[in-house]
Amino acid sequence: MIRQSASSSGIRKQPIFIASFPRYLLPLCAMQLFSGSFALALSQLDSSVEEVILQTTAEYKDIVMGQQAQDNRFILTPDSCFFYPKGPKLTGSTASSIPGSEFNSNQTFATIDEIDSIGQKVLWPIMPRQTGSVSVNVFLETANAGIELIVRLGDLEQTVVTTVSDGTSAQPWNLTATIQEAGISEAAIQYLEIELRDLNGNQEAGEIHKVELSGEALENAYLLRARWRPYAVHGSLLSSTLNASGLGHSLYVVEMRPDFSADEVFSFYAPVTTKFGYYGVTYAPSDSSDRGENDFFVPDAANFSMWSYNANQSQPPVPERSHLLAVGNGEQIFDGYGHEGSGVKPRNGNPLEGRTIDNLVLALRMESHVADDQYRYRTYIGYYWDEALSEWKFYAAGRDYLDDAELASEGDGFAAPNSFVEVPGGVTSQRTAQIKRILDYRGWIKDETGNWHAIDLLHASSLNTANIRSKDWSTTEDGWLRMKMGGIVHRQWLDNSVQRQITPVTTLPDYMDASKLAVLETIPVTVVMDRAVRTFDGYLKVEFTLEGLDAPAEVKLFYGDEDGMTLLYEKGAFPDEWDSVTSLGSFDDGSYSVKLPATDLPTEGFCRILVEANTKGRHWSRETGHWVPARLSDVDPNAETGDSAGSVRLHNPAGASNTYSIVSGNEDTLFALDSSTGSLTLAADFPETPASSYRLAVKAELNKFSSWRNTAEVVVVPGLQLLVEEDFDAGTADQTIAGSNGGIGWGGSWTGHSSWVYAPVETSSSNDGGAGLEARIGDQGTSLSRPFQTAVTIGSGTDDLSDVLLSMVMDINEPIAIGHSVRLEIMNGTTQIGYIGKKVNGSLGFELGDSGWQNLSNSIGPTNATVGTWHFALHLKSGNGGTVEATLYGAEADDTTAPENRLSYPYAVTATLSEAVTLDGFRLHRHNNTTSGIDSIRLMENYATLLVDSDGDNYPDITDPDDDNDGIPDADEIAHGFNPNSNADAALDSDSDGFNNLHEVSFGSDPNDAASVPGQLSISPNEQPAHTLSFPGTSGRAYSLWRSTTLETDSWTIIDRSERSLPENEAILFLDRSPPMDKAFYRVSVGLE
Repeated sequence: MIRQSASSSGIRKQPIFIASFPRYLLPLCAMQLFSGSFALALSQLDSSVEEVILQTTAEYKDIVMGQQAQDNRFILTPDSCFFYPKGPKLTGSTASSIPGSEFNSNQTFATIDEIDSIGQKVLWPIMPRQTGSVSVNVFLETANAGIELIVRLGDLEQTVVTTVSDGTSAQPWNLTATIQEAGISEAAIQYLEIELRDLNGNQEAGEIHKVELSGEALENAYLLRARWRPYAVHGSLLSSTLNASGLGHSLYVVEMRPDFSADEVFSFYAPVTTKFGYYGVTYAPSDSSDRGENDFFVPDAANFSMWSYNANQSQPPVPERSHLLAVGNGEQIFDGYGHEGSGVKPRNGNPLEGRTIDNLVLALRMESHVADDQYRYRTYIGYYWDEALSEWKFYAAGRDYLDDAELASEGDGFAAPNSFVEVPGGVTSQRTAQIKRILDYRGWIKDETGNWHAIDLLHASSLNTANIRSKDWSTTEDGWLRMKMGGIVHRQWLDNSVQRQITPVTTLPDYMDASKLAVLETIPVTVVMDRAVRTFDGYLKVEFTLEGLDAPAEVKLFYGDEDGMTLLYEKGAFPDEWDSVTSLGSFDDGSYSVKLPATDLPTEGFCRILVEANTKGRHWSRETGHWVPARLSDVDPNAETGDSAGSVRLHNPAGASNTYSIVSGNEDTLFALDSSTGSLTLAADFPETPASSYRLAVKAELNKFSSWRNTAEVVVVPGLQLLVEEDFDAGTADQTIAGSNGGIGWGGSWTGHSSWVYAPVETSSSNDGGAGLEARIGDQGTSLSRPFQTAVTIGSGTDDLSDVLLSMVMDINEPIAIGHSVRLEIMNGTTQIGYIGKKVNGSLGFELGDSGWQNLSNSIGPTNATVGTWHFALHLKSGNGGTVEATLYGAEADDTTAPENRLSYPYAVTATLSEAVTLDGFRLHRHNNTTSGIDSIRLMENYATLLVDSDGDNYPDITDPDDDNDGIPDADEIAHGFNPNSNADAALDSDSDGFNNLHEVSFGSDPNDAASVPGQLSISPNEQPAHTLSFPGTSGRAYSLWRSTTLETDSWTIIDRSERSLPENEAILFLDRSPPMDKAFYRVSVGLE
């Protein structure tokens, strides 16, 4: 039914609802909602909601939404009530479309329950149009007599006492109110209030079913309606001078001041908003008796939320999710959230929590994304002004992922600050629409040239002239911008564009002092993941740099086989994205390198650093370290300038390319690295007596993955004789291999069927060359052959070789049926004397000479289990009586625990050949299989001898800095005339000065000169609370200061450190920041590079 109001020019003829219950349905509807003697009585429940205009200006109309009384009667139900200060709760919800139900999210309720806190109020707003009397009847269901309530309306304010009732009849209070203010005006709006005064020992007051008002003052009166909580008000904070300049900006400061001057005020949430999410707090009025009009306290954590995806979207991949980088104190935790959207936010540890303050001042800085990055992140850094300390403090930092659509539509500019004021909460309990929430703003924006501009404009957002909402945008008498929401009076704006302007203050507040603003360009602690390298010896070396610490801080390493960024959910919002974590120890400012056993680490993996800096916060590295297996580069010791020294190829995701460089190990510039291909060559001839090995750290900068630090170790071994090599990188994709001449050690080109072609490697291979190609098998039954330049015989004869290794990679890209085969055949002339690979009607393995077929492992099936990238190494070693011992080692790429050492592959099978074996070529052959490939063929001499580990410490001698494991590096032993293969000389005192050789070398004195002894620790006691201690340091060493108060063995603790390795000899200054009051003992420990 359309209700047309015919009286008063202030009442609009257009109701909100296009339909409502017809009058003849009302008695049935009323009986469904209520029971008792009033079930058939007419009331406003039969009335549509009308728009009643209170006033009209050039900009807006002030309107109340009202249901008109029928027969001078209101039935006040739970649906139309409001609460103060905190709910009771509505119960008995059912879906509904009765007039006004949309104010309650299309629900209707049966009772008002949980009236159990002194001071709670239930309120109904009315606008009488006549003066006169009104009778009040309250239908309260309660099992408790003697509960005291206060009822107010007009001139009525009466304390009443409950009687036991089932709620079907009114409480026997005989209440009458006189209405003295009436009309169509805001001044005529008043409330029927029921306040809980005293429970008198009971748990709760009971349940209000309804309240009936009747009387002459209700003729044509309105019961006023509003959404259970008001709609949020939004606005943009702008600067007219910045707009006129056309300059961009990346930093702003916003001060926010709540207005709690009214008698009844309520908390609200009002953050600064950006494209990334929200930064702000909940404002709660102080409950102190001397509360000023702005005093508020922060009841819980500030919100620094970063959105990742909406509720109707699936979770994007890890690199496409927003993530936190740091929080400002050690009590804050990293977590996430998920409701209307999902993302990340800090929790706990808000430094403002519980503090009563007048104004909140926040600052936000943005750093733009890296151009053309695959994963583009805007970085946001938040700060707050600590009035008590008169200084800016860091709160949190995070990155927001910027997809292609966002970049195209928004650009990468930093949006001006926006804000909104809202009250979150559900329809059953957050019923406080009658309360006005008011927040004032001022602030400044820094342009790209460094000049500050005052925020002097407020532009209304989310404004629609068709909507009637309790929203307002205005200014204050003292020159602030203001946003307001809430109250029973609504406003309909006549123009979609509303803007307010103020005249900025000329005297700047303390927080805008230039010396204090400098903090906003910094972050307290900088953490850099320099690199993570998997070494040839089976270790993970993590190198990182710390800056800004004021005390040693724990460093944690998070790692796994996928990049987890900083997605740690410490309160359980989602599962953590990192597989594992380990503590690296405590460190002060400096650059460090820490080695971890790689036994339990994935072959290829990722890691990131988190620093627990206590009062300075918790800080992630912005970079993720990415490691791959170390590469052994097989180099002839007689190689000359320009000759190949191997290659390195690091992981580069689709669409990215690497730029390679050597970051360490090439101090003598012996090697050159092609920055685009990763090919390593000699930049100079090897010296006459080359080192046993050269360990190079090679990094790859990914042009589209700036957050990754990709690094690999390349061990160049001049003592390894490479006999034959072919990486199948000499051609281009789909080019026929026959006729090509790639590699070294060959006596001719590849010959055979033209269907064998170069093809991209389908799966990663630690042994693959730089171009990423392999030999893709040709047509059914075809082969490809190539002879050596010189035949190789393994045996015990005078000219025979005693230690030869044949290695290869085979990509099996599909399940191989039992009768299929792909293999590398070993040739002697035109005779096949053996092969490695998949056997027809068999599994993986090898056959050579009279060995017979040898299965690599019975656990590897002949079909599906063979799919993958397989690394094979056939080790041939001369044995007793002219025999040859042949061992095939194998590993699938995902199972390879140490692919840098071919003799550590997890699968192995051994056979003894009765006589020497001669090979002079290889042949690639296919039988039935269709898409496999062969790659990285190498035949090399003396491989096993290079892996000799004299001291059994898992460091092969070629890379072990201390072959006898006595604590003295080999280089120092040789320099001082000691034996690097005997650990006996470490305990000797060669110069009889009272210090053994290990002690002297460690501390930098000469073990052969009695006049040269280790330095002494000196102390300069200061006034509390610190002592300074000094020690003569030697380059290449790191020092730690220990303290004890009892000299007991387990009482010593590290209290300070030097940088890991001193660049030159210099005095080390240690600081004991909090020495004991009575006594302390100190000692120094040293670590060699």
